[in-house]
Amino acid sequence: GREKSETELAREKGAVVNEEGVVVDKRELLSAGLNVKAKPKPPAAKGGVPRRMVPSETMSILQGRGNSKAAMRERQSRMLEEQLAEAAKRAAEDEEVEREAMERAAKSKKTEGDISSAKERYLQRKREAEASKAAGKEP
Repeated sequence: GREKSETELAREKGAVVNEEGVVVDKRELLSAGLNVKAKPKPPAAKGGVPRRMVPSETMSILQGRGNSKAAMRERQSRMLEEQLAEAAKRAAEDEEVEREAMERAAKSKKTEGDISSAKERYLQRKREAEASKAAGKEP
């Protein structure tokens, strides 16, 4: 006996096979223990002789591919420009925040001198008040 093909075995087991010989309904096969995978189809068309393209068609396809590459390049460059603009904007914002912090620090340094002079004046008034109290109590 000649060996049976997978599709013949599948038909015997009750599985549904389409006109291309591919098993469509595999439930019966799985219950029967036949694990069948679909075979990879050859690249040639199933209609026999592959159809040749007219040169104008090939040119339009190639031009279309070139256009898509150009469009992709354009999109990528636009995206890169947006990213660079965003990075520059972020850097400018960071610089602004840093500058404001420096200004605040400078203002607080200015007021430190003012605070110390105000404290000096306060202590001076306090000493004068104590001296006047002491002078007022003595007599």
